Amino acid sequence: MKTAPNAHRDEGGFVLPWLALMLIVLVAMAGFGVDVWNWWYSAQKVQRAADAGALAGVPLMPDLNAATAKAQQLVVQNGFSNATAAQGAKQNQLVVTVSTNVSNYFTSLLGVSTTKISRSATAEYNAPIQMGSPVGHLGNDPENGATDQHWLNIGAPGVDKQTGDRFADYANCNTVSAYQCPSGTNLEYLDGTYVYTVDIPTVPSGGVDIQAYDPEYADGNANAQCDNQWLSGAQLTTLQNQNGGATYPDATTRYAGGRTNYCPGDDNTNLGSTAQATAWLVRDSSVSQFQALQNPVVSTGGPSASGTGPCAHQFKGYVPNSGTYWFDLLDTTNANGQYDSDFAKAFHRYYTLCHVTTPGRYFIQVRASVPFSAAQQNNPTYLSKSETPPEDTSIGGQNRYSVRVANTGTNTVTPGSAAYAVTRLPVYTNTTGSFTPSFYLARMLPGGGTAGRILVLEFYDIGDVSGGTTTLTVQPPAGSSATCSQWTFNGNNANPPPSGSTISGCSMSGITPNNYPNGNNGVLVDVRIQVPGSYTCNVSDPNACWFKIQMSYTNGTQANDTTTWGASIGGDPVRLVK
Repeated sequence: MKTAPNAHRDEGGFVLPWLALMLIVLVAMAGFGVDVWNWWYSAQKVQRAADAGALAGVPLMPDLNAATAKAQQLVVQNGFSNATAAQGAKQNQLVVTVSTNVSNYFTSLLGVSTTKISRSATAEYNAPIQMGSPVGHLGNDPENGATDQHWLNIGAPGVDKQTGDRFADYANCNTVSAYQCPSGTNLEYLDGTYVYTVDIPTVPSGGVDIQAYDPEYADGNANAQCDNQWLSGAQLTTLQNQNGGATYPDATTRYAGGRTNYCPGDDNTNLGSTAQATAWLVRDSSVSQFQALQNPVVSTGGPSASGTGPCAHQFKGYVPNSGTYWFDLLDTTNANGQYDSDFAKAFHRYYTLCHVTTPGRYFIQVRASVPFSAAQQNNPTYLSKSETPPEDTSIGGQNRYSVRVANTGTNTVTPGSAAYAVTRLPVYTNTTGSFTPSFYLARMLPGGGTAGRILVLEFYDIGDVSGGTTTLTVQPPAGSSATCSQWTFNGNNANPPPSGSTISGCSMSGITPNNYPNGNNGVLVDVRIQVPGSYTCNVSDPNACWFKIQMSYTNGTQANDTTTWGASIGGDPVRLVK
């Protein structure tokens, strides 16, 4: 059979158009694939920007304006500018949405030149828990009759950690029982040491003074008896009559020896050749509302002679060397040439660390690791310098004090203000006999990511007092069904309670000063509390929503108890929830 002469030509005419059509389809698919990949890739970058913005901004909630500004800053750093922020389902949640228009390649040929990509992220933040006080003073306020049976405490680098200060003491751990203190060195030592938060929502016309009571270290003898060559009756009378009674009008009570309400009980633990110099700095919150040490020291209103310098000051330590030592420091006539105006303004008195006229959040930082320098007493740079490890581990003594916020020129605690600790609260309890003081421990607010989670409470070296035993009881807020689900000793779930101690619900009884496993000396006790999902309280009442701690001392107990408390919500404080 003969083949038609044009058969191959006809087949060629079919293949070429077919290939051309297929090429168009393949090019279209490739172009569309490029656009799809570009959409996917851009969406990943947008999502990361939204995540970063939400995580950065949420710690500032419920201040939505501040949170939005911070979120937008991070979004811009990630390459985008079109971002919005809103409160989530809870007041501690922030929703950040980032949008961008992506240029198209192939689909632009079809009239779609750009595609809008939007992604959202929701972050949640559990702020550090308020500890210790619902009002504008933390610790005893003897001038207002508020003797809460406890002071605040700071030890020095040379003090033995097993005396109760978990984070300020560095050396001289002389037993293996002290938690995280092998070979005589405290592994939990913190250079910044203790920080207290001060919230001042409104400022009266005269301003507000951020103060510390008895901020200097003055050796009051062993066991904080306040009787280390203290002022005699004649000396007290002389002081009270000086300047017509204007300078020390209540000297006979304020400076009396022994355990009065005015004596905080500084003691000479591990005191050798060097007494602690206590440094105080007040920082604003211009950089961070919660990371205190990221903020600068307030630049004016400090305790320098002019009153216009920075809010930073260091007190030298005072150790008596004669029977007239304390009198000589206070004697305004300077008869023996030893009058010390710095001491006179601070000893058993409130000392103004910083005068402020602007409402907001401030932070009080206290340190005992920086060696004393008379030339650098008001220098924030020197007082903030790193001391890890401490350059002088021979510094001894423990300083007790309290802090408050008062209207300038008065003893009136500023209404609506708050002074409290977060995360770390060093406490000194000075009581005698059968007594059951109850302290504000940790405030948990509902609706802020806490309900249904675990509250972790930490007690270091608590209740190990002489002459008897102690019972520790955690008291949930009224009406709460929160339960203590687990007790842990020295960070190990397998460790049993010290011998003689009994655990029952939220109570631990039979606490003694012996070394572990026979007692609680230097022991870290963790209590995990399951907070029910239905947890609620009266947020508008500053005295509500508090978990408290009650210490029950048996008759005959002598409580000179230095201890360190902690409180936190289990899990990451900042996290993405959507």
